[in-house]
Amino acid sequence: MVVDSNGSAPAVSVCIPMYNNADTLARCLESIVAQDFGDFELLIVDDDSTDGSFELARSLAGENARVLRNEVRLGLVGNHNRCLSLARGRTIQFVHGDDRLLPNCLSTLSPLFDEDSVGLAFAPRMIETDDESWRERYGRLEQNFHDLGPTNDGAALVSEFVRSGARGNWVGEPTCVMVRRSTALAVGGLDEGIYQLVDMDLWMRIMQRSSVAWSPDELSIRYHHGASESFVNATQKKDWLDRYRILSKVVADRSLPLSLRATGFGWWWLVWADLFLASVVRGPDRASRARVLLGSPFRELRRARAQGTPRQEGAEATV
Repeated sequence: MVVDSNGSAPAVSVCIPMYNNADTLARCLESIVAQDFGDFELLIVDDDSTDGSFELARSLAGENARVLRNEVRLGLVGNHNRCLSLARGRTIQFVHGDDRLLPNCLSTLSPLFDEDSVGLAFAPRMIETDDESWRERYGRLEQNFHDLGPTNDGAALVSEFVRSGARGNWVGEPTCVMVRRSTALAVGGLDEGIYQLVDMDLWMRIMQRSSVAWSPDELSIRYHHGASESFVNATQKKDWLDRYRILSKVVADRSLPLSLRATGFGWWWLVWADLFLASVVRGPDRASRARVLLGSPFRELRRARAQGTPRQEGAEATV
């Protein structure tokens, strides 16, 4: 497999933040090579895999691809941020090693960024899974938005999400989303303090500062299975503070309208109360979680404010 790059800055950086994807990597790479769009680079960053993924990637990706390996494991979020800092394209298309792009994905999404105001573009995805209940619940995330058009006011979409309680991911996983690299860097990249909703947190920060393009056509394939890191995070309840931390950012963000911050504040206290009740009455690690929550309101707002200063365009993400 060979993916060509013309030597200048490409329109798109296709980035695979990879960890133990040896079983699915070949079909992922085949879907990238099959794109009907040529102005992209392929960047693969292996997070110290133990299953031979790095060696397989080097043998399959082609001489023009960049295939790198982290000397120590950075984790899911840290590896995405390293891809973000190393990419050269105007936009970034993350592709998880167990997912695939459909042939017209890049040619459909990349031109949408010719409009300078667009910071994020997304589309529905096909679902490949044996879990039909998961497919029914999460198959069409974008239907949560009421009136998506070809180009949308990102701040209005964020407002709609927050006023509904900031539950879940209304946009989708990284493989069905393309972002402008400079905007993603300017808002600070992905937050390593958020586990399951880390992608939606980044989408929100980009959307608040840009227009959002939408394509109604399915452009990627999401492979949902029990070995994925997102599935493990959910099973182990590592994401128990995710929604609270996202709402903390809404409350702390002085660029948001006061009415939206007030709505976020209401949800913020309700989520805190629910977490505290769950921790004290029925949750795992009740004592330790209760201690975390008792000091969390001021601590989480300080954390959100510290992260809230946008970076200058071109700055590198934290890795």
